[in-house]
Amino acid sequence: MYDIATGLTLALAALSTRWLTGPPHSPRWALWGGLGLGGTFVIAARLWLDAYAGMAAAATAFIILVGAGVMHALAVQRRWPAYGMRVALCAVTVAGAVPRTIRFEMVADEALLPDADYYRRQALATANPVAAGTKSPLWPAMNAPIVRLRPDDPAAMRVLSWAAGIGMLPMLAFALGRLLDPVVGVCVAGLCTFDSWLVHLCCEGLRDEFNLILWLAFAVSVFRTDGPRAWGWLWGGLIGGTLLLLRNTNLAALLVLWACLAAARRWRWWQTGLFGVMPLIIASPFYVNQWRRYGDPFALERRDARFYVNAEFGAGRRTPVRPVPMPTESQRLADPFAGPPVSPFDYLVRVRPWREALGNQFRGLCRILLGLEFGWRPPGWFGVLCAAGLAGLLVLPARWAPLFVLGSGLGMQAHLAAIGLLEERHILQAYPFWLAGGVSLLVFAARAGLQRAARTTRSEG
Repeated sequence: MYDIATGLTLALAALSTRWLTGPPHSPRWALWGGLGLGGTFVIAARLWLDAYAGMAAAATAFIILVGAGVMHALAVQRRWPAYGMRVALCAVTVAGAVPRTIRFEMVADEALLPDADYYRRQALATANPVAAGTKSPLWPAMNAPIVRLRPDDPAAMRVLSWAAGIGMLPMLAFALGRLLDPVVGVCVAGLCTFDSWLVHLCCEGLRDEFNLILWLAFAVSVFRTDGPRAWGWLWGGLIGGTLLLLRNTNLAALLVLWACLAAARRWRWWQTGLFGVMPLIIASPFYVNQWRRYGDPFALERRDARFYVNAEFGAGRRTPVRPVPMPTESQRLADPFAGPPVSPFDYLVRVRPWREALGNQFRGLCRILLGLEFGWRPPGWFGVLCAAGLAGLLVLPARWAPLFVLGSGLGMQAHLAAIGLLEERHILQAYPFWLAGGVSLLVFAARAGLQRAARTTRSEG
């Protein structure tokens, strides 16, 4: 992967040089000459040393070229580069590619996590996205071509997640920049670039970064700064169906956004209806397949609910209010899914007092909003700031953003957060929007302070 990252870095360096040398009076020949010299240096490092040295040389050349171009624009021309946002997207991509590639090479030969190994086995079994198994049919189908080329190499299953982990960074900056503010988008992408949890996650062969990319594409396609887009119902329905094929727990957030868009009344009634129905139609063949194979269209949901019942009530830890058949301890240890399937509604509501069920939803959402489920422990000033920033987003045009964070945590996620069983990756799509709340508050305060200082300076002058 070092060579791929090197090629990507050189390509982005060439694009950045093109954009930085566009306006008149720019250091055109100096930057293009530097690019040629840097490319020669990279090739020499790759041939004489190794692939890692080539990637490091490419990253160094990128930093020098872009730094020189930006500093010339700011210090000599006294203006922000005309294509500054595009250059920032390139810089974020390069900054994210280097640590993720290093991590990829470190874990390339390690055993896959159980989920990723399940996807690998399904990818080897079939490339049909509807019949690819009982879990996330789209992800095995996407990985099938690569995995079948190298069936015994665990790194093959990690390629797409590595690529999605890098690709989500410029997508974050672009989407949040368009929906909120360019500075906010770049800052949030920068925080995610060097987040060690995200660096590690993108090399595990899982689907979470691709899920986030789809949600960002959904947001850009459906929303404008002043409300829904004219054709957002069509693109939202198509992307929403893809999201359900990738992860069925996306349904709660889709329903929350559908209610938000229906309340806005920017679309005709049939457009709003199609927006809500299209994801279900796209995902329905998968559930039909479940019914044909298991006699139950919701076998996946019931099987997963049984896993959590065993984890919470197994080994006599607790006694459910409504009796639920429980496997023996030996059966549970041999198979964590042992026992008759259980409805998710029964698990969340009927096997416990209703006050506890509602309390778990409240406590789980509070943990998510305070950042405890994103690794911000204890809830220090940054976590509190980001939680306060979610309320601040309500006064911005993107009022759907805090609702999306809440929708991403509703139901099973909030309950698992309350009992301490939630994995951070299951709510990854909410993480950048949670960060954006606090960053937006910081940017707003900084701009207000600068404007006030400028007014004070003019009045004194």
